[in-house]
Amino acid sequence: MATSTRKSPSKSDGADFEPDEEWKLQLRERIELGVRPMVQDSKDRQLAGLKRIEDEFKAAMSNIKALADQQYQLELTKERNQRRWIAGDPMDRGWSYYLQEKEAARKEEEARKKEEEVKKKEEEAKRKEAEVKRKEEEAKRKEREVNRREQDARKKAADAKKLEEEAGRKAEEAKRKEEQTRKKEEKLRQDTEKTKMLHLEAQRIADKAREKQERLRQLEEETQKREAEIREREVALLRREEELKRREAEARKKEEEAKQME
Repeated sequence: MATSTRKSPSKSDGADFEPDEEWKLQLRERIELGVRPMVQDSKDRQLAGLKRIEDEFKAAMSNIKALADQQYQLELTKERNQRRWIAGDPMDRGWSYYLQEKEAARKEEEARKKEEEVKKKEEEAKRKEAEVKRKEEEAKRKEREVNRREQDARKKAADAKKLEEEAGRKAEEAKRKEEQTRKKEEKLRQDTEKTKMLHLEAQRIADKAREKQERLRQLEEETQKREAEIREREVALLRREEELKRREAEARKKEEEAKQME
């Protein structure tokens, strides 16, 4: 019958080599104490980043608010001048062209309608003239009436030509006012671009200031480090001086003892 053998417990299982809980607690405290400066540095960096983001957000909101206020004032001034124009009161300088342009557009529309009416009348006159010519042999007695209608048609054609010339003049005037408006819009765009450049310049100055602050902080840390080294050296020198004094005292004591023995 086969017999099974049991191995006696040995220290190779590592149970007797396990540190006690107090040792583990001290080890954890030493490690936490060592990483504490790194934790504090990470917190400081996080706070600095949040402060920078908050400043940039405030600056952006301020610019948006300024643009909204500018748009509000522009629309308000536009409405006020339009009401002044309706009431017959004098408008602010630079706003009369806008209402004049609207008036010119209205007159142009009226001229276009009149021109269409004239064309219709011309077509009607031509139709009647053709009809008169067709019936000329059988209705010679209507010849004078036809001549009168022809004169009327020529007069209307002259009036239509005058209207066309007036419409052309108004079109040129509208074109000129449109060019003025374009120039003003271009100036507004340039002003907006200048504002954007000023904002970028302010951002660059702020970044430069932050860089200077960072360099100053590094110099302060370096200065503190050097001061600590100097203090350590001073302490070491004091210890050496005390050691020399102690040795001198011992040497004097030994000399006195030697003299007494003699």
